[in-house]
Formats: sequence, C-alpha cells, structure tokens
Amino acid sequence: MKSASISIHDISIQALSNYIKGYVSITDFNKIAVQSDLKALFNLADIKSFYPIKDIELAGLIDVNLNAKGYVDLKRNIFPETNTSIVMKDGFIKSKEYPIPMENIHVEAFVNSEKGSLRDLSVKILPVSFTFAGNHFS
Repeated sequence: MKSASISIHDISIQALSNYIKGYVSITDFNKIAVQSDLKALFNLADIKSFYPIKDIELAGLIDVNLNAKGYVDLKRNIFPETNTSIVMKDGFIKSKEYPIPMENIHVEAFVNSEKGSLRDLSVKILPVSFTFAGNHFS
C-alpha cells in the first residue's frame, strides 16, 4: 500500500446532458500526493432515465468543480492547494417511506486553500435552505 497509486485520466462520463469530466491522480500513501481537476453537472431528475432507482424521487441541479494539487499531511498541517465548489439548486427529495417531500433545496459549499496548508484552508457553507411540509427552513 505504501507505493500504491491511483490514476484516472481523461474521465469523460456522459448520460443525457449530465456529465463528469476531468482527471484524478493519488500517489504515495505515506505522503499523499493529490492532483485532480473534475467537473460534474447533474440533473437529479434524469438519473431514473439511465439508472434504476426505486422508492425515491429526486430532482435538482448539482454542479461540482474540483481542482486540487499538492500533498495531504495532517500531522504537518499540509493540505493540497484547492479551489472547489459544490452547488445544489432546486433540490427535491421524496421517498416511499416518508411521502412528504423536501423541496427547494439550495446548498452552496466552497473549499479553498491557495498556499496548500490547513492554516489558509477555508471551508465556506452558505446558508442551506429548503422547504419541508410547507415550512421554509434556512
């Protein structure tokens, strides 16, 4: 495991207008080296068109942009230089077990580190909001 590496280059997965594109490389599990550039865009309502999901309804748009380069060494407070965003808009979840849906789900999260350290690591989660049983939560 010490000399193992994972490398997936030229990722290009598309289903309808949904996609995942980019690459990921992780090496040296003693001093984990990460290099990644991934972009994904998914309309959750489309998933049933290409993957069988039972007993749950999903909708909403998820947009992910992940860019990371550097090392992970938590003992020395080293974290990859990263610029990542995850955004979900107009989310909807309804299950067979609990038929009252969670609607209008909005989530925005950002992870940034310009210098590759835990000292300058910024994790920002904007107020999450959704509607459940006719009540708005934030």
